[in-house]
Amino acid sequence: MHRLLPLLLIAFLATGLAACGDDEDEKTEKFTVDSKVGRTLVLEDNGRRGNSPGDERVFTQNLVDPESGDPVGRLDGTVTVTAQQRSAGRVNEYRVGTIQFTLDGGTLVSSGVYIADPESFVPNQGVKRPIVGGTGKYKGASGEVTQRPIAGGEIGNAFDIRLPD
Repeated sequence: MHRLLPLLLIAFLATGLAACGDDEDEKTEKFTVDSKVGRTLVLEDNGRRGNSPGDERVFTQNLVDPESGDPVGRLDGTVTVTAQQRSAGRVNEYRVGTIQFTLDGGTLVSSGVYIADPESFVPNQGVKRPIVGGTGKYKGASGEVTQRPIAGGEIGNAFDIRLPD
């Protein structure tokens, strides 16, 4: 019996690794949408008065096609400040957030941490967030969205997603 257990374990692991490496049952999709200025932003000042850990922001933005400027959906999200870092007379906030992108045919949800100036809505630099799920044609989606600041205080959202076939 003691010799059989290692053999069974090896067979189990080999089967699992083979299944994990099979990407033939997935399709990929890449696209970009921009988040436009004109968002709704609600700030809840928790903790110490003023910008501090515990503060929350709730927001919504219109999503547009970066080429035509035509509306393609909306973005709704929440962030919570988890920490502040002071360096060289400057303050940055660490924020953890969840965003839902409502697009034609379904939704995509991403979550993650980014760094921003306390007075700004946009990340200081590009940030990659994991896609944690979706609905409709995006049901079972995984992958990531890269968000980066663009002109006018807007955000570019580049999706690289995997969908079950």
